[in-house]
Amino acid sequence: VVDGSRIKAVWLSLEITKLCKDLYLPHRSFHKIRKTYGTKLLDSHVDDKIITNQMGHTEILTTKTYYYFNNKQISEIKAQLDSVT
Repeated sequence: VVDGSRIKAVWLSLEITKLCKDLYLPHRSFHKIRKTYGTKLLDSHVDDKIITNQMGHTEILTTKTYYYFNNKQISEIKAQLDSVT
């Protein structure tokens, strides 16, 4: 945005729809992209303060509860559980 104003959700949604179509990708909503972004930040062990700032939340628990998808492979989960003593 050139003038520094906020991006309107409707405009962003239309742009994402066009981009997905141009790239022959299945449509992804802004919310789905946002959830993926939050998950990637958490999986990459980015500092909680940075994540809450990026997501616009005041508490990391909000991100972890509503925006996190555990995409670890079953083998990774098993290895973590096996390491518990």
